[in-house]
Amino acid sequence: MKIIEDRRYINTKDFVNENGLEDMADGLFGEGWESEDDCYQIEELLVYCGEEFYDVKFVDGLKSDYDIEVSYNSYSKESHNLNQALVIAKRVMNSKQLAEFHNEIVSRNIELNN
Repeated sequence: MKIIEDRRYINTKDFVNENGLEDMADGLFGEGWESEDDCYQIEELLVYCGEEFYDVKFVDGLKSDYDIEVSYNSYSKESHNLNQALVIAKRVMNSKQLAEFHNEIVSRNIELNN
């Protein structure tokens, strides 16, 4: 679920206030926290909120103080979903291979006992 506004921010406090994340920020950083190392704090907060599919970067050379860009990365989300699908497919394959192996052992065991 995308809840974060794609735009530029002044600092972590601006990001938190604009996106209504005051309680989350207090939970992660503690009450009375201060903005410092903004890109890292914002990335950390995004992961804490379960919104890890965002790019956070400092845009150098702007004439504006709004120099921290936060944008949704749909490719990252798609990649994550593909990786999850591959893990599930691998488990299914391993389960089928394990079942085949089990059946082979059982059939050999029956052959040996006869």
